[in-house]
Amino acid sequence: MERRTFVTSLMAGVATITAAPTVHAVADGIIPPSPTPGMQAPVHILVQAGLAPARDLAASFAASLTAAGITHTLSHEAALLDPARVQRLLARKPDARLIGVTDDASAVVVQALAASRGQTCVQHRQHRIDTTHLASFVIRL
Repeated sequence: MERRTFVTSLMAGVATITAAPTVHAVADGIIPPSPTPGMQAPVHILVQAGLAPARDLAASFAASLTAAGITHTLSHEAALLDPARVQRLLARKPDARLIGVTDDASAVVVQALAASRGQTCVQHRQHRIDTTHLASFVIRL
């Protein structure tokens, strides 16, 4: 494939996914329907405190959830490299979803601790906003 065509198609795909990432998550079954009609499984958005680009990306996720009619909570956490703190964050209701927006190191810690608890990371994406590298992920609790 010609390089220009590849880059153009890649950028179009990225624009589509980042425009409504949570709508894709709902459509892909990442955020499942609840057993009770009209209610969804709990969704929590976890943002690494102190990273303005992470806060902005999480706000777009929250807006997508709101537009899809999915209730959610949002929290900003600073100690995401502390295993004890992350374990407490992962102790949520069964069948809930945790959407994380963090730097790469914190994403590795959160996902590894979730895996050690038997929880599944069902989606992971890398983002670069200006000079900041971020990771977003969805964990099935």
